[in-house]
Amino acid sequence: AIDFINDKIDSNMFCGILLQGVTGSGKTEVYLQSVSHAVEQGKKAIILVFVDGQAGITVIYGDLIMKQQKA
Repeated sequence: AIDFINDKIDSNMFCGILLQGVTGSGKTEVYLQSVSHAVEQGKKAIILVFVDGQAGITVIYGDLIMKQQKA
């Protein structure tokens, strides 16, 4: 999956990518490694992570991590 995503990044072709898998299968790690690849090339990326049952959404933008609490 990482190679597929990185190939899309390298080709400058926009596409949304959704990984499916059970909890703990490494989906977030795949996204983080691909974001790192994009940032190394001077590109930008954003990941929205919603964790069911927890307050807030974590937004990972490049090397900046922000947490937004539910109102």
